[in-house]
Amino acid sequence: MRLEVPAAEVVAAREGDREALERILEAAWPHAYRIALGIVRDPSIAADAAQDAAASAYRTIAGIRDAGAFTGWFYRIVVRAAHAAVRRERVPFVPPLRYADASSDDRIDIARALDHLSSSEREAVVLHFFAGLDSREIARVCNVPDGTVRYRLFSAKRKLRVLLSSTILLASEVPAHVR
Repeated sequence: MRLEVPAAEVVAAREGDREALERILEAAWPHAYRIALGIVRDPSIAADAAQDAAASAYRTIAGIRDAGAFTGWFYRIVVRAAHAAVRRERVPFVPPLRYADASSDDRIDIARALDHLSSSEREAVVLHFFAGLDSREIARVCNVPDGTVRYRLFSAKRKLRVLLSSTILLASEVPAHVR
């Protein structure tokens, strides 16, 4: 689900209307948290990163030139805040995949599957599937070429397809090229 903010609200916030800015940030908060959680994989660190992103947006909204570009601008702030939180908190590696046993419908935990992606692949997947951005928009948010984003998405989808193709997959059975 993509964040949609009316340009008129952004213009009002940019010109000092604190109520407009608060409405924007209230609407943006769930998106910020979801993106941060997808990157850092820890709920409390994600909440801190989303809060840092909201505070940064609050302080710097006056500098946004194109009101229509708010979503990409804000997502870029969120991604940077999430990466800063990872560095600051020294987020540990999440343990290998844990899967439900046969008595609970043999379902794989997709969130754990995301942990097997590189941080750049996970970032692209989160921005594409959770935030609804296309590869060009992700490229602008991440400051990388569009082709790089398309490759990251291709690679991530390939890995996820392998991980999710079996209903029960032990960590030791994860193919070496996916680890």
